[in-house]
Amino acid sequence: MTTFESNPSVTQFFAWKIGKALSKRSERSKVTSQALNWVQATMRLLLQLSGFGLLTFAGWTVSMTLGLVIAGVSCFVLSWLMATPMQRPNQTDGRMR
Repeated sequence: MTTFESNPSVTQFFAWKIGKALSKRSERSKVTSQALNWVQATMRLLLQLSGFGLLTFAGWTVSMTLGLVIAGVSCFVLSWLMATPMQRPNQTDGRMR
């Protein structure tokens, strides 16, 4: 074995350095994407809760019965929105299985 075979070329060295930098970047982006997903989920929840709360309040200003109906519908919609896709029924063909 000669020394030329064991030493990397300049292109191989730069390719290795670029690959190493990209792998570090992907590790950082994984943590960043997890934090971004958490913030988006929290903001979505807060917006949904405030939206349904305002709809319920608007219903109560009209009448007590309408407020209770809107509150009930809001609870059902929030329950559906909070369910994971695995818990939701399959709605491709319109039939429950």
